[in-house]
Amino acid sequence: MGTLDYLKELEGRILDAASYKRLQRNYEMQEENIKQLKDRIESLESQNSDHRAKNDEISRENIKLKEENRILKEQISLDIQKPQLKDGHYYFSEDGPYCTACWDKGKKKVRLSEMTEAFRDFGTYKCPVCHAKYK
Repeated sequence: MGTLDYLKELEGRILDAASYKRLQRNYEMQEENIKQLKDRIESLESQNSDHRAKNDEISRENIKLKEENRILKEQISLDIQKPQLKDGHYYFSEDGPYCTACWDKGKKKVRLSEMTEAFRDFGTYKCPVCHAKYK
């Protein structure tokens, strides 16, 4: 083997070594990129878990506020519906008669039923819920 052949072979090995070094640098960079991606995924999973917990907390608070809102609307509705007492029964805007006991106890609008002639000695009206009798 001559000097020229030897130099060409040496040049090929140097190029191979340079290629190897480049490949090795690329591999190390890929390894670093993979590590950074894994760290980022772990961070995002942690953030996702935190967001889910916060979302659950907000959902519970939303349910609580909706119930509170419903109760307040009921109270407003009941405040608007002030009954008028006439002849011992309640009337709501001339609509009635309604049971005073049921309204006073639980704000339930229970319409009184007329009693049949056979039972009129006990009263004219009867509450179908609490069974109070009214003249």
